[in-house]
Amino acid sequence: MLMRTFKRKNGGTHVNSGFLVVPLLVLAGGLLVIMLLSSFLCIGPSYPPIRGDYFSRLSESQIVVHHNISAFVQTLIEALQNGTAWAAENSAQIEADPAWSEKNPCRSRSELAGFYSERKHAQNLGRNVEWESVLSEYTKLHHACIHKIGNVTSYFLSKNHSSACKFVIAHTNLGLGNKILSFVSTFLYAIMTQRVMLIPSQTFIPDIMCEPFYQSSWRLPEEFPMPDQSPDLWSSEDKIFSHTVRSPKDKVVNSTGLYAVKSGETYEAPSSRFFCSTELNQAEDIPWVFLAGCLYFLPRLYSVPQYRPVLEALFPDHMALTRLLRTVMLPADPIWARVLRARKAYLRDSDRTVGIQVRYREGYEHYVSMGNEIEARIQQCTIENGLLPVPDYQGGGLSSSSLYTRAFTIKAFVASLFPSLHDRLQETYLHYPTVGGEDVAVIQLSFNMYQSINLEEDKQALAEMLLLSYADDLIVTPTSTFGGVAQGYGALIPWFINFNSENKTKAPNCLRGQTVDVCYQMGPEVYNCPHDPDTNGKSISSEVPYIQRCLPIDGYKDINSGIQLMTSNSN
Repeated sequence: MLMRTFKRKNGGTHVNSGFLVVPLLVLAGGLLVIMLLSSFLCIGPSYPPIRGDYFSRLSESQIVVHHNISAFVQTLIEALQNGTAWAAENSAQIEADPAWSEKNPCRSRSELAGFYSERKHAQNLGRNVEWESVLSEYTKLHHACIHKIGNVTSYFLSKNHSSACKFVIAHTNLGLGNKILSFVSTFLYAIMTQRVMLIPSQTFIPDIMCEPFYQSSWRLPEEFPMPDQSPDLWSSEDKIFSHTVRSPKDKVVNSTGLYAVKSGETYEAPSSRFFCSTELNQAEDIPWVFLAGCLYFLPRLYSVPQYRPVLEALFPDHMALTRLLRTVMLPADPIWARVLRARKAYLRDSDRTVGIQVRYREGYEHYVSMGNEIEARIQQCTIENGLLPVPDYQGGGLSSSSLYTRAFTIKAFVASLFPSLHDRLQETYLHYPTVGGEDVAVIQLSFNMYQSINLEEDKQALAEMLLLSYADDLIVTPTSTFGGVAQGYGALIPWFINFNSENKTKAPNCLRGQTVDVCYQMGPEVYNCPHDPDTNGKSISSEVPYIQRCLPIDGYKDINSGIQLMTSNSN
């Protein structure tokens, strides 16, 4: 899985050792001799094949550790370095474009994370040096491969795999929250499999986000033959499953011969079986993988036995979502400028900020039928849980001292397609003082009444997601990816609004979430891996205790609520 073998025309073999770990001092001399001989024979060094289950048996004492990097993380770094070396072999020297940063400016790269430390009442994340090291090595791999293949479309159509690079394309046509959460999941898969991630221009992500990989681009050209346009060029993931066989000695036979495979559909995630150990091994040598679907599936990667020790070492707090968002999904300068202007004008001088995100899943009709009830619940939720102060409905005047002294200031930022919640809260706190004497300001930047998917809508949505993420407390709509992105960026455990139309008198107005991680909606709770006897049929939570069922309130239409990671600050 974390090893790659590449066949060359002359019959030689390249093997990316990936997570192959050996005592370097013992083998250094032997490898040097092999590499020198290989340079004359025009073949690469050949290492013995290692499969993912090797790492479950490997103790950290057997791994050579460098620079205080965790042993398992070091193996991932070496896998990425090997991939970069293979990509760079026999190609023109990779030269940096001195004007790249000027052509691809990105202020948020240096500014976005710092603003979270300015919050007065929310947890702040420190640096993760190991993740920064991994991302740096992946960036080099991305650059080397894109430089090597030149025109992406021409390279794909040529079916020329001489570069030894592998690719994964992330795609969904749905809303921005779906795209961001799906794509960060795909990116973690790309890291673990040393694949170059590309994103179609049609998703608008390359237009609203910075180029995350220095000296390279993740933009997939518009003319690239997508599976729905050129189905004859792509195989279904069923072809992987049909090739998944085992020899009498229970060794995986990895010989699919596939070139390009698609997994997932528009309203789903890649199939659960795609992430079984045996199937992942089968997909290892497929040059092109296309992952479709609108769902966040990152927690499923933690359940993969050969990935788990690496991910646990890389993100011991299980805050993978937040780390990936803050370092890869960086808003482009025009969107970042909107965030800065809004913060300066409306949100900067508050003692506490509350973010409220409301979405009516069935649109305008849902809003008309339940809007008043939902807004009343939200207001009660904020008061009952101390998020907004209690209005003094018997008061109305101001003491002489309050006119000249600065009160504790709370600002509520509302993100909704409709203006009525903003108007309701504003009217309350404008007409009545609070019991504790606090000042409350209510801010809403847009209300479009109807959701649409276009570039300008995505720009504004991203700006508002980020503004929500800078809150101290966050109230969100269950199952809404818009709110999910905000909680991920902000490393916030949200409050979920109760949208249940039944049991109005008994149900709570809102319920606190259990983790920062977003719910993998309808994600599997049991391994469905017929060729993995060690896990097949077992509960994922029994194997990985920090993967738990999502709260029922965060489930979709009473379907299986899904799974999520319990982060270090989980309730």
